[in-house]
Amino acid sequence: MLGVHLAVLGRGTVPVPDDTPLERAGLGLCDRLRGAADDALSEAGLAVSLVALTDFVFRRRGRRESWDAEERQHDRLIARAAAAGNLELADRVRRSRERLPFRSRQWIRAGEGWALLRASVLAEDTIERWLGDALSPVAAT
Repeated sequence: MLGVHLAVLGRGTVPVPDDTPLERAGLGLCDRLRGAADDALSEAGLAVSLVALTDFVFRRRGRRESWDAEERQHDRLIARAAAAGNLELADRVRRSRERLPFRSRQWIRAGEGWALLRASVLAEDTIERWLGDALSPVAAT
């Protein structure tokens, strides 16, 4: 059940509009996690793996500095495309650049929520404690 808790708790952490392929994928993840691990050790391993992957994503997306760098990269791409006469590409990148402040706020806020989960129910100590309880002889009876 730890993997299911991870999927359910993590659902809504990443800013994804309702009824999109990514949102539906999140629901599918919950279903897959329910049957993915048939023992406590496998379930804990799956949870730790998903936590590490999510930590990796938020290490970049959850920091303002990363978004500042992305804005600068967009600005460089716009200038290059315009200089090369590719105004369609420049316009497409410009529109993407205009959405970056909103996207960055969403991701940074989601990163703050993820940090709360990591400090509580998804902390390594909590997962270890859950695993210890699940593997204890008392839990087997």
